[in-house]
Amino acid sequence: FTSKNAGLTWSMQNSQNGYILSSVQLGEKTYALRNYLSNVEFGSGQQYGGSWSWYNMAGNPGKIRVMNEDTLYAFGTDGIRVSQNGGLNWTINSTLNATDIQNYDENSLIGIFGNEIRVSDDLGSNWTLLSTVTQTLYCLYRNPDGNWFAGGKNGSVLMSADNGNSWTQKFILTNIYPYAGLAQTQAVHFLDANNGFAAIACPTVVNCGDSFDEMTGCILRTLDGGQTWTVNYRSEFIRYSRLLSAEGPNVMALGAQYRDNYVSGIYVTLTTTLGN
Repeated sequence: FTSKNAGLTWSMQNSQNGYILSSVQLGEKTYALRNYLSNVEFGSGQQYGGSWSWYNMAGNPGKIRVMNEDTLYAFGTDGIRVSQNGGLNWTINSTLNATDIQNYDENSLIGIFGNEIRVSDDLGSNWTLLSTVTQTLYCLYRNPDGNWFAGGKNGSVLMSADNGNSWTQKFILTNIYPYAGLAQTQAVHFLDANNGFAAIACPTVVNCGDSFDEMTGCILRTLDGGQTWTVNYRSEFIRYSRLLSAEGPNVMALGAQYRDNYVSGIYVTLTTTLGN
């Protein structure tokens, strides 16, 4: 699906077989992984997803990232794979199970392994421990100011101002809602150095202790570069997993609706007023 008005309306570009696991955009080109006929396939999309080519890919990767036009990497429960020819061929560089990996700089990677944060300067073949934190982590993000953020268990947000060497917890959802112990901060996204959001999914319904007693997900907001965070929006049927932005104060939180253990809808929650 493509939106040409900052997420207000959407049109379907292309129908696909299987189930899309992960995708990443580089200009008008898209790279994706899908599960189709019990296999994982790598896809290359043109014209913002208008046309696709799919190729068999061995193993069980679940997320894909791009370093440049030639260098892609994918990771999952059976290891970290790298392609240096735009996805035509893949090599397993490590059998480690990473929760998230991002570009650390132009030539190296930073990854989450449980509660450990590690870096690699050889495309994931070897990893050096950078820091250990108390929370199990789920996502990494670097804001435009160069500070790193990590989302973790209990709906926590951690920040590093020294390139990932040390981390300080800036928010934890259980301080507001004691029954949110299973909450997972799945995404962090900044529009600039000061204004940012975090997306939280609650695997089990959280009793908030007020009239809003069935929270399944929420969106956090910061106005001061991640130093302080507040709950900006709550949902009683969406578990949020990703954040994106378009030009101006248009921020989208993406998630799935869960009812009775069935996925019954995919939702885009949109603000055009920076969360106001």
